[in-house]
Amino acid sequence: MPKKAGRKPDVDKGKELVIKAALRAYPDRDLLPVDFETMSLEQLLAAARKNQFGDTLISFIIFELHDGLDGEDWDRAAELIERAKNELDAVLGGLFAAEMAKAGGGTK
Repeated sequence: MPKKAGRKPDVDKGKELVIKAALRAYPDRDLLPVDFETMSLEQLLAAARKNQFGDTLISFIIFELHDGLDGEDWDRAAELIERAKNELDAVLGGLFAAEMAKAGGGTK
C-alpha cells in the first residue's frame, strides 16, 4: 500500500517536537554552543553528526529518539530513554566491578 502523501512532514515534525523537549530537559542546555530551538529536524541531525553541540550525549539522545520514533510518541520516547538509561547503568556497574576487581588484586 503506498504511503499517504504528506505523512513524512507530520512524522518529522513530531520527532522534532519530542527531541526538542528532551533537549530542553538536558542539564546545562544554556551552555550549548548551538541554539537547538531554531533548528529543523534535519539541522538537528546534521549538528549531531558533526558534534556541533560539543556533547556526544546530546548527539546520542537525538539519534536514539529520531531512529526509534515514528512521529510524536511521548510514551515511546520515554521507553527509548529508559532503555538507554538501563544500558548505561549496566555499563556503570561493569566499570565499578572492574575497579573493585583491580583494587582487590583481581584480573577481571
